[in-house]
Amino acid sequence: MATDLTYPYIARLILAGRVVQTLEFEAADDRAAWQHANDGIDPLRGLWVAVERKPDPQQAMDLPPAPNVSKEASGR
Repeated sequence: MATDLTYPYIARLILAGRVVQTLEFEAADDRAAWQHANDGIDPLRGLWVAVERKPDPQQAMDLPPAPNVSKEASGR
């Protein structure tokens, strides 16, 4: 059974070291994202694309600080 799971990606079109366009889209995997972002891009004109998966906001949890282990160990 196939799943329709996709991941969010950000692609940046770069020309002469500057980001000239940003595209946000979803793709099934890294290869599909790269192909989607590079469709119609001509590297001979000095264009290239940086593609990265957007961070998952659900994984960026704020955790409480770790207990100070050295104080606990010296108190024994």
